[in-house]
Amino acid sequence: MMSRMRARLVWSLAAVLVAVSAATAPAARADGDPASDILISRDVFFPYAPPTSNGVAQALLELTRRTRRAGWPIKVAVIATAQDLGSAASLYSSPQQYANFLASEIGGPKLRLLVVMPSGFGGQNLGAGVDKGLAGLGPIQGGGDPLAKLALTAVGRLAAGDGHRVAVPAIDTSAAGQRPYGQTAGAHNAPATATTKAKGSGGGGGGMSWLIYAAPIILIVGAMVLFARRDRRRERGSESA
Repeated sequence: MMSRMRARLVWSLAAVLVAVSAATAPAARADGDPASDILISRDVFFPYAPPTSNGVAQALLELTRRTRRAGWPIKVAVIATAQDLGSAASLYSSPQQYANFLASEIGGPKLRLLVVMPSGFGGQNLGAGVDKGLAGLGPIQGGGDPLAKLALTAVGRLAAGDGHRVAVPAIDTSAAGQRPYGQTAGAHNAPATATTKAKGSGGGGGGMSWLIYAAPIILIVGAMVLFARRDRRRERGSESA
């Protein structure tokens, strides 16, 4: 009697955990704000579509490396469409509002950040010469390449205006440079940090999210197997007696 009650209890718990996992795992995998997932440990976020060419992307990545070495680190979010904002899509066409939101997600008030959208710029801690540096730039349409080129010019001007003059890299226009740049966290520039993203669910949870939800189910299934074996041994013992 007790073994049957225990089995029913274990099966009920397993069913509940399966239902909870099915309901919450997609949310954990969902990318709430793609740029914050990239920029928490990297320096540049590029739009997904239209893609940025490899030559333009590498030039902007190299520029952020140079400004970092010059003591003027900056993170750049290039946003071409509302899709690039994920769950923050309502902030599309509001670059300064999105910059405020993004900064709170990845670094707080001390972070130096530039947001580039078709409608214009947003940012924080861009130096005393920010107005002069961005004068005459944007708005601009066309997706990844035009926006990333705009960012390239803007970062060079802003760094110089804040006393950190660095050479802006040339853009590779060869066939290899014209290929689409792959948008992955590992391909972006900036030293990896031990910083943990201060977000709830909705950030790109990545490869460990499935384990979080699967582990309790695995433990319960294992317990069920152990209970079943023990009950069988007891039944055999009682039959032999």
